[in-house]
Amino acid sequence: MDAKFRISTCKLTLSFNPNEAANESLRMQELFKEEQSKGYRVPKFRKNFFRKFASSRKEFRVVFGLEDLGFAMSFIEEILERQYQYTATDQDILSLEKFWYEMIPWVPEYNTIH
Repeated sequence: MDAKFRISTCKLTLSFNPNEAANESLRMQELFKEEQSKGYRVPKFRKNFFRKFASSRKEFRVVFGLEDLGFAMSFIEEILERQYQYTATDQDILSLEKFWYEMIPWVPEYNTIH
């Protein structure tokens, strides 16, 4: 997975290669259902979004606007928690973790003081 944030448009793009699309689609769908059941804001995906995501044979991109950054950040956090156990020194995971921390100021729900 690759993640890019455009400051000019406040849009976050997650790109998935075909080898990871099926698994990541399932994980995103599980997070979607979980967040929705808790009453949190979730993106308005098009009909058959998860099916198209899972069966993609080329790079699949998911673009999140400012209002859906919280969901995108939660998804990235899920990936980090899952992968960090196995590949904590993998450069891709370290880059994704750095990206996640750099995104925190853009997402109000991650700036809450506890």
